[in-house]
Amino acid sequence: MEPGPEGLNLISKENGELLETLPVIQALPEHRSYILSTWVRSYEAAARRLMVAGMRLSQETYRSGESKLAERFWELSRVVVSPGDTYTIHGWVAAEQGRLLHVYVPPQFRASGMARCLVERVAGTEYVVHKPWPTVPRGHQVTWSPYL
Repeated sequence: MEPGPEGLNLISKENGELLETLPVIQALPEHRSYILSTWVRSYEAAARRLMVAGMRLSQETYRSGESKLAERFWELSRVVVSPGDTYTIHGWVAAEQGRLLHVYVPPQFRASGMARCLVERVAGTEYVVHKPWPTVPRGHQVTWSPYL
């Protein structure tokens, strides 16, 4: 996967040819339920391991707090869709320049570089996050601020 001017370019691993360009669009109301459900569930395992000041975040606290955050900011999201099909989501990012709230890519696309491309396209390569990030892409500078 590589960023392109029209969206994200899906590149063949065999010969390096462009297979398809997947548009990146502003989230629509019909995307809301998918974004909200994947936002909260996708970070839950990492949140269970999160220690801050020697204390562990409870599952109930995480679900309640993260659900409120997701509901408040889901409209910032940009979604990756198929050409001619804006309903099916292949991945999404809730961010703006310099600030990353969440990124989600389904398991079948996780080794493709989609998350990195989405984050770079919307947040840039230097950004603030509100929770510790499990994997930071090479070349990105990330600052953690729970007050984001």
